Amino acid sequence: MILWPFITALALHLIAGLSALLWGHKKQAALILGTTGCVMASIIGAAGAVHLILTGGIEEIETLWHLPIGALRIGIDPLSAFFLLCIYLVSGLSALYSDDSLREEGRHAWLAPPLF
Repeated sequence: MILWPFITALALHLIAGLSALLWGHKKQAALILGTTGCVMASIIGAAGAVHLILTGGIEEIETLWHLPIGALRIGIDPLSAFFLLCIYLVSGLSALYSDDSLREEGRHAWLAPPLF
């Protein structure tokens, strides 16, 4: 199942954001946690998107929980994988680019909300 990289990337983004928020009183630690987590999640998600684009398949998850209108289905096809690849590349590169800016701004402000 190829959806695990996307689920892992989403979880890693959330964990990195929450850890940066919790470690907000230590600006350097919050910046490292937020930036590293975002870059790692972007790499994992981009790798999953590239794999799905190259294989050309459609991956779906169907839950056992049935809604009144049918089962819950979540899927990714090559076109949505392409857009996910763009999102992961932009988020990873923006995390790397903003690292220096936030280091400068961190001397005067609390960094946890922007990192979250």
